Amino acid sequence: MNITETIKEALYAQARMEGDFGMSMVNGFSGADRADSEYRFCARRVYVAVAGGMPLEDAIAREDKNWRAYATEQVAKVNAAPKIKRGPMSGHSAISHRWVDAEKFANYAHHIRTMIKIIEKRAAEDAIACEVPK
Repeated sequence: MNITETIKEALYAQARMEGDFGMSMVNGFSGADRADSEYRFCARRVYVAVAGGMPLEDAIAREDKNWRAYATEQVAKVNAAPKIKRGPMSGHSAISHRWVDAEKFANYAHHIRTMIKIIEKRAAEDAIACEVPK
C-alpha cells in the first residue's frame, strides 16, 4: 500500500475516531462497555501502525494477539471473582459483565480492512479529480 499524505491524514482521523469511541466506552456506565473498550484501542493502534508504514495484516495480527491476551486475562478475573449466592444469577460470577469474546477483535478486523479500502479508494478518486488535463 502506497501511503500518501492524504491516506495518512485519513488513517489518523480514523484512529482519532476509534480512540474517541473507546474513551466514551471507558467513561460509560456499562461495565461490559468498559471491558469491551479495549478493542477500539486495538483498532486505533492498527490505523496508526498502517499510517506509519506497517503492512495492514501485520498490524491486525499484532493487535489480535494483544486482544486475545486481554480476553484471557478478563476470563481469569471473571473466574476468580466471588460468585453470586442468591437469586436467579446465583452461581454466576459477580463480575461476569467483564467477560469479553476472544474473537471480537478478529471480527472487527473486517471493518478495519473495509475502512482502509474505502480510504484508499477515496484518495485515488481525489488524485484523479485533481489531475490537470493536458
